[in-house]
Amino acid sequence: MRMLAIVLMALMVFVFGGILLIHYFSEKNDKPKLAAVPSTKINGHFTNAELRAGLPDYYDISVASSVKKTKVNSHILDQILAALALPDQGRDIAMQIFMFDQSIPRRKKASALLQASRHGLIEQQGYALDLLSALAPIELRLELMEAYKAAQPGIKEKLVTVLERAWLIDAFPAAPNLGTVGQARIDLFGDRLPEIDRAKLEIANFLSATVLTEPDTEVLQMALAAVLRMLPQDSAYAMLHSVEVRQILSPDFIAQSGFRIALSSLSADQAPHLQAIFNRSDSIELKQQLVLDTTTLFGQVDEEVERNAASDLVFRFLMENEPIPESVDPYSSSDYASWLTAVGNLHAGSQKDRDAFRAKHITEAKDPVRTAIYILALDKTATDLIRNSPQADIYLTWLYPALSNPDQGIRDGAAAAIAILNVTRKK
Repeated sequence: MRMLAIVLMALMVFVFGGILLIHYFSEKNDKPKLAAVPSTKINGHFTNAELRAGLPDYYDISVASSVKKTKVNSHILDQILAALALPDQGRDIAMQIFMFDQSIPRRKKASALLQASRHGLIEQQGYALDLLSALAPIELRLELMEAYKAAQPGIKEKLVTVLERAWLIDAFPAAPNLGTVGQARIDLFGDRLPEIDRAKLEIANFLSATVLTEPDTEVLQMALAAVLRMLPQDSAYAMLHSVEVRQILSPDFIAQSGFRIALSSLSADQAPHLQAIFNRSDSIELKQQLVLDTTTLFGQVDEEVERNAASDLVFRFLMENEPIPESVDPYSSSDYASWLTAVGNLHAGSQKDRDAFRAKHITEAKDPVRTAIYILALDKTATDLIRNSPQADIYLTWLYPALSNPDQGIRDGAAAAIAILNVTRKK
């Protein structure tokens, strides 16, 4: 621990003397870094993007720094605490209904979830914070910071995630055009933008200070990863590859962080960084994480990605590391949908070419289980690929025999895929 403290002191000198991290956050930035919203499933059930689309008041926020305490509706709090005490499946259903309930204002949901995170078992507290992160509660940043100071390490990690999601309140899925996003920020927040930027600055400064003072290595890594995603690429690379940081962090963590920095723009000059990371990614766990990072960024929205040396490298990496789900279920198919969307986006420019690539990839699967997964995935992302397609008959010839497979998961997956095929062909 003493060694860690010494290293942290060295890092403090590096940060303030070299990159001037907090000074950077304090400067006026006409083109702030716009990271993509992490779109992984919240507690395995829904994404931030789905929640934003499902709540008309998602951006109805007040972020004035004077807001230090938000009144909690006791009825809503009791409703949440009762749901958190249910068995897993019942809890998941109850909380998903709660999150998408348009009759409960977003502000009241957020304040009640934060209050609920102070009750019950550690696992229940963490579950409430996972849900809170989906609301990007930037208006609760001061209360979140206070909660962090007294929290246990496991809860601190959750709070770092909530604070980073709050910082991302004005970011959007995938890797959007800066001009488009800049206009979207104006359209959404209007004259609240100065407040939003000041609130983001408060979060960034808090997390950067956490990097310098946090004694728990895992929490420190999470906070540093969040700060790196907030910095411009050059500053982020410099900080990540400093001697001080390398003494604290594992090689896999450094590789994954560098990968995320490169993905944030995916310009041609990122190709050397990406190649170096791929050359070092020997561990299966790291490769799986890199695939997840890529599909999170490029697999949520079907849109063109600029073709260059960097995007070609990422495309080849994804194709070489195709995820193999262990079961045929809606969650696995969702993961496959993200992967299939990402490789299509990275492979071709036009919508027609992307669709043709995905359809060809499905046809070449020649495996009942994987075919079922792909079709379930397509039901979520690109049903038009199989609607009235002559290939539908080919899929059915593969799937019908799987209905008698001894594996229940394969039977269920094949049955679900057949049902989707039959419905989409009638449309």
